[in-house]
Amino acid sequence: MAGLASEFRSRGWVAAHGPPEVTELPSGSDIKRTSNSNTNPSSRGLHSMMNPSTTSRLTAIQKHTTMAAADKSKPPYIPLAGCADDGWSKEDEATATCFCGAVQLAFPTQGPGLVDIFICNCTDCRKITASMFASNFTVADTHLKHLRGRDNLKTFSQSRTIASGNTMTNYFCSTCGTLMYRVGSAFPGQSILRIGTVDDFHLHETKLRPRVEQFTKDRVDWLCGVEGVKQVEGSAYT
Repeated sequence: MAGLASEFRSRGWVAAHGPPEVTELPSGSDIKRTSNSNTNPSSRGLHSMMNPSTTSRLTAIQKHTTMAAADKSKPPYIPLAGCADDGWSKEDEATATCFCGAVQLAFPTQGPGLVDIFICNCTDCRKITASMFASNFTVADTHLKHLRGRDNLKTFSQSRTIASGNTMTNYFCSTCGTLMYRVGSAFPGQSILRIGTVDDFHLHETKLRPRVEQFTKDRVDWLCGVEGVKQVEGSAYT
């Protein structure tokens, strides 16, 4: 049993889940020690001797292992990214989840609900993402679902830096700060989501590949444009 605990420590599980609470076999136990599956640490026999908290930890570890071993070449590709482990991807719909897992959306992966996909280099997007550009996709509100955490979203609105003078409202998870989507007064009935929040990373390279790159005049010099997509110096939507 000590060997099992050592294995957990070597794999880093203790830091994430605490040390496993393994129940030792009672001295003089009537349990027969045979070569069958009941001697395997992952067998049903051992699970029956563990308390519920230990079983929960093992379940979390199994999910962690499955996500960490996700195969990028086989869709859906949902790697270990953030604290949630319940993201999914279907033929025409998938999930987007914040980093802590409190907020989760479902969105269409094809038209008419999926309106457009684009890269934006504008100074606003650079500042609000703390990066050099934003990778976005626009979804019709009629097709956007809040699976959980809608009341956990906080908003911040302003128009001062918007070239058109319209208001842009940003929706953040109030727990971890992930920007889930933006809503512009110039685009009623639509929400602008972030590709990076999408749980199926295979979609990032396929159905959510950008179709246009805008505000190339603001693009940082050490980045090249997205190959094979339309390049627009200013806004592609005005």
